[in-house]
Amino acid sequence: MKIRSITKLVIFIVFCFMSQYPQVVLSSDINQQSELKWLLEQMKERETTLTSLVADFIQTKKTRLLREPLQSKGQIYYDSTGKMLVKVTSPSSAMVLIRDSLVLTYYPDLSRVEKRYLGNNIIRKYLGIGMSIDELRKLYRIKIVSKIPGNGYRVKLTPVTETIMKRIETIEIETKPTQWLPEYIFFKEKGGDSTAIRLQFTSVNKPLPESIFTITIPKEQREEY
Repeated sequence: MKIRSITKLVIFIVFCFMSQYPQVVLSSDINQQSELKWLLEQMKERETTLTSLVADFIQTKKTRLLREPLQSKGQIYYDSTGKMLVKVTSPSSAMVLIRDSLVLTYYPDLSRVEKRYLGNNIIRKYLGIGMSIDELRKLYRIKIVSKIPGNGYRVKLTPVTETIMKRIETIEIETKPTQWLPEYIFFKEKGGDSTAIRLQFTSVNKPLPESIFTITIPKEQREEY
């Protein structure tokens, strides 16, 4: 699992931390405009109060190259101080730690470690978290697609930059007022492939021990990091 492989797993955090509103596509109906504005305000409020989260995830990828979907499961740990750990537990183990300027990926089954330094503000730069309004409006247009059970919403993000449009056609996100965090994310990729991620939040705004954001590597493979 390289850095691009975890991008889909963490894009949902972008929605939780939008520091300003991105460019939006509004219906001509006044009520629709007001509803979308209200929804974005709820997610904006979540940004100001969210300090940490833990979530179980199931990712299902459908590709033209395979008859059966590929499914992976695991957990995500996030701390607003700039640390994140993605643990894939099935079908094979992998761990991706993001903190400071480091992305550390460990494959226990393969006894392999990958380490990359991507500079300061890595989460902001590569995952889009905390961007200004001018930066965000260059990435997506947003509109409400439908309402879902539980007083929730299904929202569509359409890329507006050539870089993202080369890979992603649309992103759809489902969120509910219980948390105002994305519980379901669907990526429609260029070429027909798709990726769906279902998230179940097990902890929100509870202190996470520093030890969570470490990876234990066997001595023979260990490097100081």
